[in-house]
Amino acid sequence: MSEGNIELSQPSVNIKANKAVIICTGGSTGNLEFRTMFDPRLGPEFDGLGGMPFSDQDASGELAAMDIGAALGSAAGYANDAGGWLTTPQRFGCQYGYGKGYSKDSAIWPLVRANGIKPDFDSLVIVNMLGYRCGNEDDYNTNKYVEDRFRFFNTALSSVFIDPDGDGNAEALGGPIWAIFDADAVARNDWKMEQGIVDFDAGYAFKGDTLEELVQNIINKYYENIKMDPDVLVETIRKWNEAVDKGYDDEWGRANPINKIEKGPFYALWAVPSLHDTLAGLRVNGAMQVIDRRGAVIPNLFCAGEAQGAMRIHGLGRVMTSGYVAGMATASVNEEGMATCSLELDSEYAGPETNERTQIVNRYDVTNVNGLTKQEVDAQKAAAKAAKEAEEAAKAEAEADIDVIKFTGTSDNGMGGAIQIEISVKDDQIVAIDVLKQSETAGIGDVAFETLVPQALEAQGADIDGVAGATITTDAFKEALEIAIGKSEAK
Repeated sequence: MSEGNIELSQPSVNIKANKAVIICTGGSTGNLEFRTMFDPRLGPEFDGLGGMPFSDQDASGELAAMDIGAALGSAAGYANDAGGWLTTPQRFGCQYGYGKGYSKDSAIWPLVRANGIKPDFDSLVIVNMLGYRCGNEDDYNTNKYVEDRFRFFNTALSSVFIDPDGDGNAEALGGPIWAIFDADAVARNDWKMEQGIVDFDAGYAFKGDTLEELVQNIINKYYENIKMDPDVLVETIRKWNEAVDKGYDDEWGRANPINKIEKGPFYALWAVPSLHDTLAGLRVNGAMQVIDRRGAVIPNLFCAGEAQGAMRIHGLGRVMTSGYVAGMATASVNEEGMATCSLELDSEYAGPETNERTQIVNRYDVTNVNGLTKQEVDAQKAAAKAAKEAEEAAKAEAEADIDVIKFTGTSDNGMGGAIQIEISVKDDQIVAIDVLKQSETAGIGDVAFETLVPQALEAQGADIDGVAGATITTDAFKEALEIAIGKSEAK
């Protein structure tokens, strides 16, 4: 299959199952008609699903089962504020912004076309298809908690109402939404704004020397009859630049606006949320047997993975558990097509820890991977920010009387995305290297900088050994360092 050696010309194929059929065709978020039954705002512009372009999540298994009377379960899982199937794309300016991107050597690269850029939220604003800001961009940051992101989704996806006939029958449209930034943001982040990095050719990125020209160039590929008004975007950016001057954003309450958007060329990049998991699906019982609309078990029919709607959880835990149960149950069907295996929890896995892990708690109190609550994380961030500000103030004071010039370099190729470093140069010598931005794996990539920085200082460049086990982080650090050094040499 990976070499394209599948050719099927039959309109349908009949397969006889001796015991049962297990539906494990994946989710339904890729089926426009299916998903808009639950939320009509999830229109055609939500075209960059997690898993695409090699997995379309087309609801085929769900529809086949519904054709013989199957019911849906956990249908509220399509509600927009309930959990992880809408997520901020990790990269803007491309169709498939979920994940870390694809290699140009991949067999599906012709479908991918571009990997996008890792967004710097300090350098951009997000606007809807009409050109208005539609939420607090800080909430859209991928590093935020789920409830913050969904606060943004719910404002952005409900910010455009179009009454095409003027008869009062307006439509709510969810997108697209655009990230707007300028040439200074490009320089600040060392973005390469070219086809293959972002996708100009397919309409996921646009450019203009002025904001007015940018708007004229934008083609809304799914709603071409709806045009952005240049005056609206110009006024939106004027208000943002005014907020930067004042030091606060009184429109959406965004904290610490620091970068104006004022130097052409200007850019608009596709920033539509990625549809991720499907948490609704076919209704099943504990044996993963599919239930019909009257509550009866459908004989010999089972379901596992994202096609089933019994588990409101994400990822491998869901699919492996449901697959294990479905396989065990299918092997035990009797002549009536009913599972006969025991579904009792193995006593080996029962115990106090099971109850602790299934407690229902306030979302705000849920711990992250490091065992910290959101309050504790927020407190740590505030303390770290205060310490950083004190460190920067002390450094600025110490450097006030010496001739030190600073240069930044950014690589988008880290394990977690963008790595930005800053070098301080005096008398053609690198006297300091600071890591300004990184999202590397905790305990591995982030620790590597403790070795990389001293090596680079000693070598006065990127000709360093690096850190074993953190090769990707090392290569991205070296790339960012070389960019910064290149800037210093150009001076």
